[in-house]
Amino acid sequence: MKNYLLKIVVTFLLASCICCTNANAQGIEFFTGTFTEAIAEAEKTNKHVFVDAYTTWCGPCINMAKNVFTQESVGFFYNQQFVNVKLDMEKGEGIAFAQKYGVNRFPSYLYFDGKGELIHRSMGSKKAQPFIADGSNAINDETSLAGMQARFNEGECTNEFLKNYAYTLMYAGENGQIIADQYINTIKEEEITTDENLKFITTFADDINSSAFKHLIKNKDAAIKVLGAQRIEATIERAAYSAIIEPAKNKDKAALRQVQNDLIDMDKVNGSKLATAVGIEFFKATGNYSEYAKEVSEYLGKYEVKEPSTLNNYAWSFYENIDNKKLLKQAVGWTEQSIAMEDKYYNNDTLAALYAKLGKKSLAIATAKKAITLAESEGMVATETIKMLEDLQK
Repeated sequence: MKNYLLKIVVTFLLASCICCTNANAQGIEFFTGTFTEAIAEAEKTNKHVFVDAYTTWCGPCINMAKNVFTQESVGFFYNQQFVNVKLDMEKGEGIAFAQKYGVNRFPSYLYFDGKGELIHRSMGSKKAQPFIADGSNAINDETSLAGMQARFNEGECTNEFLKNYAYTLMYAGENGQIIADQYINTIKEEEITTDENLKFITTFADDINSSAFKHLIKNKDAAIKVLGAQRIEATIERAAYSAIIEPAKNKDKAALRQVQNDLIDMDKVNGSKLATAVGIEFFKATGNYSEYAKEVSEYLGKYEVKEPSTLNNYAWSFYENIDNKKLLKQAVGWTEQSIAMEDKYYNNDTLAALYAKLGKKSLAIATAKKAITLAESEGMVATETIKMLEDLQK
């Protein structure tokens, strides 16, 4: 009986300790006044100001508020160092704040000194320790964005500093390309292929005219060994497609050709394929579907495409925008290739639509029925396909 009572007492004490620990644990305490009042409070208490710039519809913002701001270690650091403020960028004073400080990505984190000067910023969903590191960097003149900008303006340009400054700009949502290229251009050729530098050039290879992009193309095989083919190919394609955004807006075919020639010159192995791919997107974006059809036909006739969704997307685009029966028959062939790779609702729906547009009613009906059955097995809604089938059967 004594042992039993002892167990009860110990269990009660342990439970009490746990309850006390949970009761004392807290996350970030947010200031309830205005931003101006927060600055005044920070100056009075010799602290900095942290602003969580969020929107109500932003998933990562909700995640940070629920799972990171509430952590004891986060609260311990931020409550000691900052007057913490939450501002909805679409309501109240948040609207003017967003305009003044150029907040257009969410969540964004802005850090101010006690006089209201912006000294650092960061953004995005992250775990507790990187988020605490953001705050730690903000209050250190050696690592804050404002501090690094001052050091750069004063002429500091060591390799390590340039590399860190480029990353700091990027994490702040600012363009670090010029600084990144400056770093790349100062290191020795044999240093480019270290794992650390390959990761760096891949991170900053957003512009096909940048040193980072050119070195990534030149050292593509080495980069793939470190970071994998998927990431490297995606980085190269993203930069290439970004290069035609302005030419497409202006319908500048000469500028497109310049981008294509640059890609071919930089990459003797895959540049021609990529140049054709960006041409396809250019003509689609400009609504020039005769050129678009020509480029797609050339691309799929010349290069092997292993992604069934890519073949289907081209076929569907033909269905939506092209009336030439010869070209539509080509699209049927691409869709059949897609289905041979992956027999799914999405590509059978495309094939049924193409058959219908070509006037092949019986084939369209049979394929639409198959597509609807596949949709049911895949747990998808086939509303448009059902409507197409009803129209075909009238």
